Amino acid sequence: MAHIPHRTCIGCYKRFAQSELVAICKSGSELNVYSSDSGVSKSGRCAYLCKNEKCLDKAMNRKPRNGLENALKVPASPNIWEEIKSAIS
Repeated sequence: MAHIPHRTCIGCYKRFAQSELVAICKSGSELNVYSSDSGVSKSGRCAYLCKNEKCLDKAMNRKPRNGLENALKVPASPNIWEEIKSAIS
C-alpha cells in the first residue's frame, strides 16, 4: 500500500489527504493557487485549505494575522483570496 501524504487545513486545523485540499504555494514573493485536480507540480512553501467556504472564512479572518500569512510568512493580497475562492467552488 502506497503512502498517502496528509496535510493540515489552515482554516479548521483538521488533517486531510493532500489530494483533497487546495494548495497555496509561495515561490519567491509570488503566491500561486493549485487545486487538487490540477496535476501541476508544486514547488516552494505551501499552505493547504480544505474545499469548504467556512474554512476559507476562518483562514481569512483569523487575528492578528490570517492563516495564510501565518503559514507562509508573507502578506496576502486581496486578489489571492478571490483566486482561492474560485478554486474551492
